[in-house]
Amino acid sequence: MAQAWVALIATHLSDLDPDNAATYAANATAAVADLEALEAEITARLASAPAGDIIVPHDAYQYFGTRFDRLAVAAITLDDAAAPAPDKIADLQARIVEDNIACVLTDPQARAEWSDLIRDGSDARTALADPVGGAFDLGPQHYRQTLTALGDAYATCLGG
Repeated sequence: MAQAWVALIATHLSDLDPDNAATYAANATAAVADLEALEAEITARLASAPAGDIIVPHDAYQYFGTRFDRLAVAAITLDDAAAPAPDKIADLQARIVEDNIACVLTDPQARAEWSDLIRDGSDARTALADPVGGAFDLGPQHYRQTLTALGDAYATCLGG
């Protein structure tokens, strides 16, 4: 998605500022090359992690999971502001055991207690993932750092 946005932004900036179109194009080319390299790095990192089912804190992970073939089998809540209902917690607890789910991610936007609660009595691992990159300074490396850390969290949680 980011690669497509970079190209669109460069085109739009070039339309607004044709005198600098070559600079926008060159910057877009460099950014896309970096994004392609990042994609390859994350793919390699996740390829070394064992396969396994993942439960995510909320529905912010679907694009990452789709791109890197690590789809979540469930989400604790539909959004980071909602608390899971008791029956949802019970269903997830049962599913973790019955389906031998390997990983329950947590993140700063959701309460860690939820993932701890649904993992209770199972062998499922956990790791802290942050889809917004709150631990990183804003700047040119923020997106790269955020996605790298997300890939690392998935791999760690899966036991890689």
